[in-house]
Amino acid sequence: MLWSSHFEEACECLSKSSECEGDVVLVSLARLAKIAVCAMEVYRRASEDSSYAQHATMAIEPLKLALQNLRMSFSPIILQHRKSSASILP
Repeated sequence: MLWSSHFEEACECLSKSSECEGDVVLVSLARLAKIAVCAMEVYRRASEDSSYAQHATMAIEPLKLALQNLRMSFSPIILQHRKSSASILP
């Protein structure tokens, strides 16, 4: 499933309203999934097309930056939540 502006709007709405702890966790996991899907697409294209493999390295830095930005955006609630923190923290 492709990330859309609708997904981003829903994440923003859930982040702002944050009616329960689960909302913040859900948003963080959705954003992590977005990065993982992008990384998998780079891997898939590089494995299918050797000429793309040279360009795949250019996609790695933006993905690492997105992951770092996501990690920095985590609230203490997220950092305490085992499922999300175990999948992203070093």
